[in-house]
Amino acid sequence: MKDSGKMNPKDALGVAKNPHCCVPLTVLAELGVAMMEGSRKYGRHNYRCTDIRASIYYDAARRHLDAWWEGEDIDKDSGIHHLIKAIASLTVCRDGEIQGKLYDDRPPKTPAVFYKHLAKITKGVIEKYPNEVKPYINKKPDYWTWSFCTDCIVKIANADEYSTVKLCKKCSLS
Repeated sequence: MKDSGKMNPKDALGVAKNPHCCVPLTVLAELGVAMMEGSRKYGRHNYRCTDIRASIYYDAARRHLDAWWEGEDIDKDSGIHHLIKAIASLTVCRDGEIQGKLYDDRPPKTPAVFYKHLAKITKGVIEKYPNEVKPYINKKPDYWTWSFCTDCIVKIANADEYSTVKLCKKCSLS
């Protein structure tokens, strides 16, 4: 776009409106599928016609986040990605809050001083251990396979994430 020094009048008004271009359409499309699943199970917009409890949607979001964090990407019941299921739960919760339909059953707030205290402890741990040890992550480093025989390495490589691999006697002892 050329910079002519002039601003289109629509641009002047448009830049002040909510920006849809900042939301990835891929995620929005997945969210649409997750919301459709909910609408087919419970009725579309059911959460706008009755009060919803914050704890129900918090728990659902956490279960999906925890499943994802533990290495399960796809919800086995629906085939939908766990992160999208969590986003759908949070979407309903936030919409309920906006619409005045959220029953806020959250616990009493923790005093802010607790988090200030926790920040000091965290800072102390970081100062005590300034060089973080490399984390053990889901991607298996090469050294994990050194104690396995070739046959067992092939079994492990060909297994899907839900399979249990039966190792030979030698490898199962290592």
